[in-house]
Amino acid sequence: MFKSWSANQLVAHNLREARLLRDLTQKEAASLLAPYLGGKPWSVASFSAAESTARNGARTREFDANEILAFAQAFDLPVSYFFTPPVGEPQYRPVTCGGSQEIDLPELLESVAKVDETRVAVKVETLPKAARSRFAGHARTNAYARLGQPAIRNVTEHAANLRRLADELESLDERFEAELKAALVEGED
Repeated sequence: MFKSWSANQLVAHNLREARLLRDLTQKEAASLLAPYLGGKPWSVASFSAAESTARNGARTREFDANEILAFAQAFDLPVSYFFTPPVGEPQYRPVTCGGSQEIDLPELLESVAKVDETRVAVKVETLPKAARSRFAGHARTNAYARLGQPAIRNVTEHAANLRRLADELESLDERFEAELKAALVEGED
């Protein structure tokens, strides 16, 4: 096992994971990529060599931006998927980009999750109306996914707790008011 991943090894590992996630053979995955890579599918040998980059530090396949975008489109996954460390790995390995500087997990996740919302908003405004509403649906889905079900459950629980607390405070207020009135009536007698 390598001490760290190169960015290309990480992409190669996730390329294999994406193919398996979609339950495709290497030949099927290569055909699926073809329209995004100029129409000519990779051979099974090319696909195998690309995937083996994750395990073979000696023969590293260099992926370019066109290919990574094609992977995202063909497998219907976000580009960030290909730069996210494997879930099943027992211990996180830092990532390098060819230099000696290692990128630790928090930095990598921040880079993968970072979106310049201002630039996205400007670009969304240029989309046709139908595409904008579709994009808004994706944005909502992504926001809910970022929150995660436990967070939503926590918000729901907090809201219920706040309602109970408000009810108790109202009840205490009513009792205090009743006791105050009773004390004032007793004081007048």
